[in-house]
This record gives sequence, structure tokens and C-alpha cells, in this order.
Amino acid sequence: MRNLDIDSFTTLDAQYSFQFGESLIEGTDTALTVGVINATNENPPLVRIAGNYDPKTGDPRGRRVYLKISTRF
Repeated sequence: MRNLDIDSFTTLDAQYSFQFGESLIEGTDTALTVGVINATNENPPLVRIAGNYDPKTGDPRGRRVYLKISTRF
């Protein structure tokens, strides 16, 4: 078996959170968070293992956008 080079894998993740505090509901702390994982939609590098990518460093799902609303009472 010979050693093969594995391409680099760099992703851009971003997240923004806004704290509403008690402005929506008195006695609560509400926050709205929006984010994107792997904004540039990079594919993980291929490696010679089952699944063809290293699950510790890569993710084949590509770009993911999320929205989260949380409230503390």
C-alpha cells in the first residue's frame, strides 16, 4: 500500500445571534440565531476508507443553513 496525498479541506461557517431579552415576553430571555455551515459548499477530500471521506474531519452533507429560537424562563 502506498501513501497518497489528501487534499486540504477548508470550510466557512458563520453564525449570528440576536438577544431579545424581555422585549418579547416579560420574565424571559429570548434569542434568535441564524447560521450556515460550509457556506462555500466544499466537498470533503476523498480518502481510501469506507465511505470515501474521513468522518472526523469531513462532512459530505455540504452547505447547511439553520435557524434557532431559544427562550429561558
